Amino acid sequence: MGRIVIALGGNALDNGKSTIDEQIRKANDTFSMLSEIINSNDCAVTYGNGPQVGEIYTRAGYPLYMAGAMSQGFLLHILYMAYKTLEENKILKKSAVPLITHTKINPEKFTMKPIGPFFDHKIDDSYAMEIGKGYRKMVKSPEPLGILEKDSILSMISNGYVPVAVGGGGIPVTDNQNGYNGFDGVIDKDLSSSLLATSIGAS
Repeated sequence: MGRIVIALGGNALDNGKSTIDEQIRKANDTFSMLSEIINSNDCAVTYGNGPQVGEIYTRAGYPLYMAGAMSQGFLLHILYMAYKTLEENKILKKSAVPLITHTKINPEKFTMKPIGPFFDHKIDDSYAMEIGKGYRKMVKSPEPLGILEKDSILSMISNGYVPVAVGGGGIPVTDNQNGYNGFDGVIDKDLSSSLLATSIGAS
């Protein structure tokens, strides 16, 4: 038995047009395909949120880090409902724990990342063209430095649970003498998943 991190892409659940029921069905199909791997390894599951965080951000008008937090709650519900159904049907043999996750970032080091739906015109200067698809909003994607809930994730794995965590790379936060603060950006999910894997000794 090894220790691994399974990283699910945001588009695995939603192509930008999927209903909630369709996203739950896709999550069910995904966990069904991964059941043998999950049952035979100590693992954590991470997931992307690109389509969802962009939709929340453009519609609700919250700060981007808060839209990220809201998308985690939304997606954790979908993923957990699918996982729990398979667990009760004896397809998955371990219990999952959905976990809101924060990631400390370097605010001075970032690239740009597209989020949200495509548009057929440029809404403002923060939108960029993706050839053949349309215009999409570009936001800061800061470098992840550490997963704040790392110890909790490791404890869950060590006790036989499957943490579902680090959604969308984690809610980006900075820290200073006054504590932690949200950062307006979206972290690359693959970078945070890799950082988590290193932090918990996953192969």
